[in-house]
Amino acid sequence: MYSPIGAFDVSAPLLQSALDAAKEFAKKLPGITRGLITRIYLHWAVEPFGCTDGQYNAEVDLEDGAWVMVLTHDPRDNAPGVDNNAEASHTWHRNTGALGIAISGMDGATATNFGPDGVQLHELEYLCALAAICAIMYRVDTNGTVPAPGSDHADNNDANVNTTGEHNILTHGECAVIDAYPTERWDLGCLHALPEGVQLTPEMRSESGDALRARIHLYAEALKV
Repeated sequence: MYSPIGAFDVSAPLLQSALDAAKEFAKKLPGITRGLITRIYLHWAVEPFGCTDGQYNAEVDLEDGAWVMVLTHDPRDNAPGVDNNAEASHTWHRNTGALGIAISGMDGATATNFGPDGVQLHELEYLCALAAICAIMYRVDTNGTVPAPGSDHADNNDANVNTTGEHNILTHGECAVIDAYPTERWDLGCLHALPEGVQLTPEMRSESGDALRARIHLYAEALKV
């Protein structure tokens, strides 16, 4: 099977600038009662670099040639029962109790052509460090799965889906497979453009998700020290 992760190296040395940015970003995160944020979903924004969007709680963006972490929507709005504000609407049927984190770019991208603002390796490092610090702040186990009873929602075929047993951290590309709309969302299903003639498969999405989760866990372990 063709590997969708390309040059993304899970075991490479962690990026110090991403670690430093995550430590600074932690100062912007509001306190939330433990257990109200239980999941994190990873996205790309389908916008040019330099654009951020309030449908996500946080984004990695490019400013003056440097990657930055930007708080774009108060995480408390996605914590159940905390306030009456509109949630960040990052992942269909999955916003309550979950944060949505995105990288900028991927405007007009296809699986075989990532376009003018395609995924960058350093950007992925910042995404992993950002997810890690959010997981630490809100006590989300980066290696864990959702415990019972989880939460229920209907998928795109009106079948019931329960999150119990799912990874606490998923890409939108993986969620789209679980919830039966894979042709509509493929965020981070592959981490570099696929060769012409190679089709993105659910197995590729899982391989990319596993690689990101492993890297997020390494960043979390480093940030806990």
